[in-house]
Amino acid sequence: MSFPPFYGAVKTLVLINVGVYFLGLLLEAFAPRLGMYLGYAALVPAEVLHGYLYQVVTYAFLHSGFFHIFFNMLALWMFGAQLEQGWGKRLFYEFYFFSVVGA
Repeated sequence: MSFPPFYGAVKTLVLINVGVYFLGLLLEAFAPRLGMYLGYAALVPAEVLHGYLYQVVTYAFLHSGFFHIFFNMLALWMFGAQLEQGWGKRLFYEFYFFSVVGA
């Protein structure tokens, strides 16, 4: 049994997600007033209809707790690494962000 590789686009996406998660924890703990600004990145359909189109992408980097991010990143690594190996970095990124916007 071997584990999927951890490099390329999958590694980048995992590091960005984990970084945003820990940034949110730090802001919540030490600067709650600044932490509330991460809420603007969450997906609120009514706000998207009023021009906050960036939320269609930014929501994908927000996680509500340790188990949420842990299992999401585990799935990204397990399945994403296989897809990236077969498709290449560029096509995997296209698939990932198409899935984010489509979700």
